[in-house]
Amino acid sequence: MKIALSVLFAFTLMSGIDKATKQQVSTPVIVNVSAKKKKAKKVYYAKKSKKYHSTKSCRSLKRSKKLYSTSLANAKKKKLKACKICY
Repeated sequence: MKIALSVLFAFTLMSGIDKATKQQVSTPVIVNVSAKKKKAKKVYYAKKSKKYHSTKSCRSLKRSKKLYSTSLANAKKKKLKACKICY
């Protein structure tokens, strides 16, 4: 009799836990995606260069006296190509 009661008690306990976990899992999570803005990637180039660089310290920019920075999208619009060393 004691074994039957303890099994019945354990079964009801487990079914209660199962219901609680199902409620937690089935709760929808709403995320506002439009609030997150992507930061534009910044690239660097020299005035007469045909390539853009990911860092100012790229070894192919050593001789350049003046560096300019722009977004990656603008660099592609200017038809600059990626540097093979730093990309």
